[in-house]
Amino acid sequence: MKKEEALHQFRTLVASDLIKTHLQQLDDYFQLHQEQVSQEFVESFAKLCRSIRDKQDSGNMGPIGYITYSMLRTELLYDRWMCLVEAANKRWFLDTSRYEEGYDAAWIFSFWGELHTDLEQERRKYMGLINPADVELIALEQAAEFYRYLIRLATHAMPQAVQLTEYRDMDKEDDLEVRVGEYLDVSELVYKESSA
Repeated sequence: MKKEEALHQFRTLVASDLIKTHLQQLDDYFQLHQEQVSQEFVESFAKLCRSIRDKQDSGNMGPIGYITYSMLRTELLYDRWMCLVEAANKRWFLDTSRYEEGYDAAWIFSFWGELHTDLEQERRKYMGLINPADVELIALEQAAEFYRYLIRLATHAMPQAVQLTEYRDMDKEDDLEVRVGEYLDVSELVYKESSA
């Protein structure tokens, strides 16, 4: 068997089943623990808003127009399950004084990490035809499917989060968006507020 055949077989017979299994495990976890992870998300959002307000009070930050939760694919390869959270003014990525902190997404990416580990174990059965870089690529291709659960969570939790005193006390632009996606890439709108 040649490498191309082995890789095709691995993707279709091994990887696809493992991906389905681990995504189903994540879905089961999410269904069972949705309120718990929602509450944790709201608590982290409150902390974020307090930090932003502190920066605003000290004159180091103006009104907020965007809050973005971003997946960092390279961090996944080091088993670091943190997402980057950025708060910026209406200039968004051009804001030079934006605030950054992390959101612990271990409840999502631990399932992705198990997928990566299982793919690595299965790869060894192919006697060197499939290398770790092949497995890494397959796993990273699937990361967005796992990350969709943060989009679902944020969509579910934001109605509660925007009722927080910490959120209401923050200085905001006329339009504020909360988005979830990949770092410096496509993101999905999970909440929008317009005062106009």
